[in-house]
Amino acid sequence: MAYITIFNVIVMYIIGFSLQRSYMQELDESEQKKMELGRQKVFLLSFSSELRNINHAVARSIQLSLLEQISPIVKGHLENSEAGTYLLLSMINNILDTGNMQVGELEINPTVTTIQSALEKM
Repeated sequence: MAYITIFNVIVMYIIGFSLQRSYMQELDESEQKKMELGRQKVFLLSFSSELRNINHAVARSIQLSLLEQISPIVKGHLENSEAGTYLLLSMINNILDTGNMQVGELEINPTVTTIQSALEKM
């Protein structure tokens, strides 16, 4: 299902590009560059969001696998994989946050936390 969603995003990007092709011919070069950058940002944000969904599914599958009776070696591999999924998720979230800041859609939600709890999450 995630592949269908990614495919839909790519198809929508291609269709949008085709429809605006004739319109872009009338614009000057600087406007064309601005519009292209905007489309690339939208595509990146959509694609990153889809990657995040897939990454969540992989992380959850690993968590469920760790609940089973498995050998210590396999458990070590799964724990390494889980750590990798969280690092990837962090990178994807940073991409999304940066993109949202650039388009002015970033919401800041202050939360109460302690330094120790923040360090424990690292």
